[in-house]
Amino acid sequence: MSYLLDTDHLSLIQRPAGEAGQRVVTRLNSLASMDIAISVISLHEQLMGVNNYIQKARSTGEVVRGYSMFHQLLSVYSNAEVLPYGEQAAELFERFRKEGNPAGTMDLRIATIAMSTNRILLTRNIRHFESLPGLRLENWAD
Repeated sequence: MSYLLDTDHLSLIQRPAGEAGQRVVTRLNSLASMDIAISVISLHEQLMGVNNYIQKARSTGEVVRGYSMFHQLLSVYSNAEVLPYGEQAAELFERFRKEGNPAGTMDLRIATIAMSTNRILLTRNIRHFESLPGLRLENWAD
């Protein structure tokens, strides 16, 4: 099986202290021959989040923490398979938009990457994606 991590599952893996994070990490570790990837869209979302954190920083310590978060992201993404947002995903995105699909822009881009690469999307946000016909979804956090 091939999987694509939604940003929410990726965040759980990055900070697995809670029960949901432990469930995802345990499941990942129990499957020896899995193909797991991250999308460039998740990188975009996480970089925007860290950038926003740094822009709002009120102290030197917060700025240092923000740049530490950037450094952690660099490590995660440089050691992972990061899937691009290619032409096939973009065409699916445009088709769903023309059909009036209500999924958010970033969610829809992640979904179309999963669909165009024949992957199962791992997400806690099933309802964000269930309107997309043909998208295979799993939630390992609950």
